[in-house]
Amino acid sequence: MSDTPLLRLENIAKAYAAPVLKDVNLSLRAGEVHALLGENGAGKSTLGKIMCGVVRPDAGQLFLQGQPFAPTSKATAEALGLRMVKQELSIIGTLSVAENVFLPSLRAHKRWGLLSPKALAKSARPFLASVGLQDVDPEQPAGSLGVGQQQAIEIASALTTPCRLLVLDEPTASLSAHETEKLFERIGALRREGTTVVYVSHRLEEIKRISDRLSVLRDGQLVHTGPAAELDTREAIRLMIGRPLGTLSARVNPDVPREAGLQVQALTTAAVTDVAFTAYKGEIFGFAGQIGAGRTETLRAIFGADPRRTGKIVAGAQKLSASNTTQTTNAGLVYLTEDRKGQGLLLSAGVADNMTLGLLPKPFRPFPWSLLSWMSWAKTDLSACAAMVQRLTLRCSDLAQPVKQLSGGNQQKVLIARALLAKPEVLMFDEPTRGIDVGARLEIYEQLRALAKQQKTVIVASSDIHELMAICDRIAVMSRGRLVRVLERADFDETTILAAALAAPGPAAKEQHT
Repeated sequence: MSDTPLLRLENIAKAYAAPVLKDVNLSLRAGEVHALLGENGAGKSTLGKIMCGVVRPDAGQLFLQGQPFAPTSKATAEALGLRMVKQELSIIGTLSVAENVFLPSLRAHKRWGLLSPKALAKSARPFLASVGLQDVDPEQPAGSLGVGQQQAIEIASALTTPCRLLVLDEPTASLSAHETEKLFERIGALRREGTTVVYVSHRLEEIKRISDRLSVLRDGQLVHTGPAAELDTREAIRLMIGRPLGTLSARVNPDVPREAGLQVQALTTAAVTDVAFTAYKGEIFGFAGQIGAGRTETLRAIFGADPRRTGKIVAGAQKLSASNTTQTTNAGLVYLTEDRKGQGLLLSAGVADNMTLGLLPKPFRPFPWSLLSWMSWAKTDLSACAAMVQRLTLRCSDLAQPVKQLSGGNQQKVLIARALLAKPEVLMFDEPTRGIDVGARLEIYEQLRALAKQQKTVIVASSDIHELMAICDRIAVMSRGRLVRVLERADFDETTILAAALAAPGPAAKEQHT
């Protein structure tokens, strides 16, 4: 690996409503994997966007192989071999998977002005396989896939043309262990080919494993750069948040009462078959599995967002009808989607509006046209939102700030605040810590603990096995649309979970009672 900088950044500054980057100096070597660490809002994504021409800095200079470099657009940077896969997806759902893979270069694949879907699909298959999507049909609409698969498609697209610099912003946030391994293999190959990879992630174990060097940003300033192997996890966290951080205890509720909070029997949809389980009040019940295994589809069907063919769902003592989200909400269920941008948030609306979206103000119900009642609710509402900002350490200028101006992790916190404000009996979280930094992640776990201690039923679907093993009382493993195993905490083992998730499913797992 050459010590000559591929890209050098000098005195980079950027501000939006407030300063995001302040006087950042950083050199990236050719053929290295360089990680960027920092809390949500620290400036990592903005710095990556500046490198690749997506955003222009307010001050400072860039040098590409020693020459001044001032890209006027993303296309300008891409023409020079600098590409970025952003955390927020830009998939066009109505186009096929293959068309999305080759979206930047579709014109080059035309013959006599026509595009052959079969030929395009054939060309896309090797790139899909390189990110673990070898079983995905390249001709199907990309919008029919889950968020994790769409994220992998964007990574595959970035790999279709030669790169000198590839910025990956939270690339494994929704990838399963298998897809993550595939991505790491591809990153290793790029590194050997001389490509510089800038890896933005909150997962310290990944960064330590694949990075040569790392840099830590705090409040928009670069506070550390050095070899990844030399920085211990606790010191990395201290640099990120400016203080030491406590540890996460392993168990939420050692003695979970066996009172059913949610019962699911013989649930079958277009995506899952014969799913059955009981989640108890006071426990955190996890769902593990590969991308496309049916985790998200199961939660959506329970909530009524997707139609179910068969199945019985009981929340507390209330039987829930199929495809009726109003009934499930009234029964005390809240579902937190994994797709915060496409399905969870009104990006142009403010923080408070998004937090309270869909909530019916109780003081407003008896007198629907009472100005006094409305003013009373509004005051209480804003007070509750402000309390959530403090509780979740959400970084925003004020409650009216448009959510689209927040970092991805802070957008996720807005969704979590909405779920907490609803005060439901059953909370279903799909990838609750996607894009959340390590400090905030532990804070979210504490919120889940508190809910379980209040005898709420908490269900967490996650692609992060370590997360599930840390916070859950039981873990259900999905494989190809079936629930294949339910593990008690004493049986938690990463190898066991992965083996179950990768195995071809037989008959549906039977409910385990102890």
